[in-house]
Amino acid sequence: MTVIYFADGTRVGPLDHPNRRFDRDTWLRGCEPGELAAGPWNPLLHG
Repeated sequence: MTVIYFADGTRVGPLDHPNRRFDRDTWLRGCEPGELAAGPWNPLLHG
């Protein structure tokens, strides 16, 4: 299992490689470049 954390407010970067498009389609479905990286697979964690 892998866990990747990113800061609240992170935005989707350019989809300039097939792997980036695949990751976006898998983990950030519906998010476009420049939009907030948010969705049901990426909940906001509170510490």
